[in-house]
Amino acid sequence: MGKDLDYEKEPGDTQDLYTASFQYDDGKNGYVAVIQNTEEAGNVQVFSNIQCRQDVENCEDVLSNEEERIYKWIKSIKFIDRRTAESEE
Repeated sequence: MGKDLDYEKEPGDTQDLYTASFQYDDGKNGYVAVIQNTEEAGNVQVFSNIQCRQDVENCEDVLSNEEERIYKWIKSIKFIDRRTAESEE
């Protein structure tokens, strides 16, 4: 992406969440997250473009609401504990 981002870290029990907002060179807003598994190797990276139509008057509110919606979706992502899943078979 070629940008230095200021990630916010949110530690969890089995995974840590890193999120950052940024702006592309063309002015569009972006949101990136890294969900890092702390129990095993692996992570998930999520990139999202957030933009308003030209006719939207309250664009900042729309962008903020969309970022919150994306954040909630990202928080719902959980790694499957392979050991627990195998023992349930």
